[in-house]
Amino acid sequence: MLEFVMGFFREYWPLVVMCVFGQFCTPRIVDWQFRRRIEKEKQHAAKH
Repeated sequence: MLEFVMGFFREYWPLVVMCVFGQFCTPRIVDWQFRRRIEKEKQHAAKH
């Protein structure tokens, strides 16, 4: 069983890395961009 798991990670490590990035990093980046856009819209609305 351990050999199967190690073989899987040896063959598919790029896929595992992409899944981890998509699961944990992408939502934080999107939230940050959304908050930044909202702040810019508030500043723009305050000027006009």
